[in-house]
Amino acid sequence: MEVLWYQGSDQFGTPVLLYKARTLDYSSQKASYAGRASFGLKEETSGGLKAGDVSLKLENVTIEDAGKYICVVSSFDDSDSASISLTVTETGHQPLLSAVMKDDNKVNLSCQSDGWHPKPELSWSDSKTALIPGNVMFSKNSAGFYSVHSWVLVSSPSEVSCSVGLFNEEPKETRMRQKNSLEEGLWFHPQVSFISLL
Repeated sequence: MEVLWYQGSDQFGTPVLLYKARTLDYSSQKASYAGRASFGLKEETSGGLKAGDVSLKLENVTIEDAGKYICVVSSFDDSDSASISLTVTETGHQPLLSAVMKDDNKVNLSCQSDGWHPKPELSWSDSKTALIPGNVMFSKNSAGFYSVHSWVLVSSPSEVSCSVGLFNEEPKETRMRQKNSLEEGLWFHPQVSFISLL
């Protein structure tokens, strides 16, 4: 029996994991998977390879590992294949807020957060409603991580929050409260839960 795991369209290139002649063959393994790919257990009671469990186990997963994986199991007289898609996410940093006082009692608030994958969602709100940003810009670094930057113009005094997060995950939020005058200051803080003891 031979078991071949490969990524995407790399069927005739270098495998992620290759099992043949009753042993793992690392000689042709794709270099980026060396020491990270092995057979895993679909369930703790699956019995492993001897029982037909050819599950792929990847360790120290990176965003480059995302994509489609195909497993081909073959013997002298038959073969079969199955595929699975791997999605890799990375939660970025707490949003950073900065403020610049403008004319006519307005404040230009800026929000930035780095280190996300895939591209995150950003939203602004005050204590009553969602705010429409002046702009939302994304950039991607050489490692594949996204940064997001946005700004919004608000009236003073006010309390405004910027939330950044991935779809279907709890966002990271930072709030800013401006007092009645600029001299009284601006207060920044990440979203935290407060418990009041009576």
